[in-house]
Amino acid sequence: MKKQGLKKAPLIHSVIQLRFTTIPEVEKISEVNMSQLHQKMIDQGFPEKIIAKLNQLAISVDTSSSQAKNVKTEMTRHLFRSAGELETIELLSNENVTSLILKSSSYENFKSFYQKFHALLTICLEVFPGLSKTLLKSIELRYVDLIVPNKSHTLSDFVLGGIIPMQLKTLGTNQHLHGFSQRYVTTSVGSQLRVAFEEIPTGSHKALTKILPDDLGEKDPTCGLVIPIQDVWSDIESPTYGILDIQNGKEFQGSPKIDLNSIQTESKALYQDCSNVFWEVITPKAKKLWEIYDVE
Repeated sequence: MKKQGLKKAPLIHSVIQLRFTTIPEVEKISEVNMSQLHQKMIDQGFPEKIIAKLNQLAISVDTSSSQAKNVKTEMTRHLFRSAGELETIELLSNENVTSLILKSSSYENFKSFYQKFHALLTICLEVFPGLSKTLLKSIELRYVDLIVPNKSHTLSDFVLGGIIPMQLKTLGTNQHLHGFSQRYVTTSVGSQLRVAFEEIPTGSHKALTKILPDDLGEKDPTCGLVIPIQDVWSDIESPTYGILDIQNGKEFQGSPKIDLNSIQTESKALYQDCSNVFWEVITPKAKKLWEIYDVE
C-alpha cells in the first residue's frame, strides 16, 4: 500500500516524549554541562535557552491520622527553542524519572520528526555519559489535529459520525456548548492508545475559542510554541469545529537498559497506529478537500 499525505493537513501540534530513570548529573545540571548542552542545541537549530519553574501539586495521606494534605513540588524545566518558536526540546526531571520531550507545530512527517528527536537524544547522551546506564520507562507519541470546516461544510463532512459526540435532538431547540468523546484501546503488551474528540461551538462570532486540549496548553508563556494560522480559520461558517487528539504510549516491560534501536522500533510502531487511526477517522471528502497525494 502506498503511503499518502495531505497538502492541507489539519495537524497543528506533535509531541514525542521519552521517560527514563534519572541520574544525579541531570537532576542538578552543572554550569559546565549546561553550557556544553546549549552549544550543541544551537548547532541543532535550538538556540534559545529557557530555564523555567514548574509547580506540581500532589495529595499525601498520613496513615496514622488518616488526614490528607497537598504537597507542592517545584521542578526546574530546561528548554531549548527553535527559530520562529515552532519547536522546543525539554529536559525535565521529576523524582526518579527524567523526560525528554520534543514538541513541534511545524511537523512534516514522522521520519524527519523522529530523526530530529534521535539527534537531540544523542546530544544528551554525549553531554551526560551516565544516561547510557539509565533504564527505559516509556515512550509516547501524540498528535493534535484542528478540524475546522471550510465554507459551507460541517464537521460530519470531515470526520466519521462515530467519533462526533452524540446529538440531543429530542430536546428540540438547544444551544450546543461542548461535546467530548473518548476511547482507550490496548494495541500490544504495555501499549495503550487513546483517541479523543472535542466538538466546540464557533459562537455568534464564528471564531475559534480553543485550539489545543486543556493539558497541552502551556501555562508558562515563556515556554510556548507559535501555531501557524491557517487560511480556513478566518472564514468559518460551521456552528462547530473539532479537536482530534490521538495519543499512543508504550511502557517498557521490566525497565530495560536504554537502547536507541529499541526506542526507534517502538516509536515507529506507535506512529503507525496513530497514522492508521487518523486515516480511519477522516472521510473521503476530507481527503479530497485537504488534497491527498501519494508519498514517493
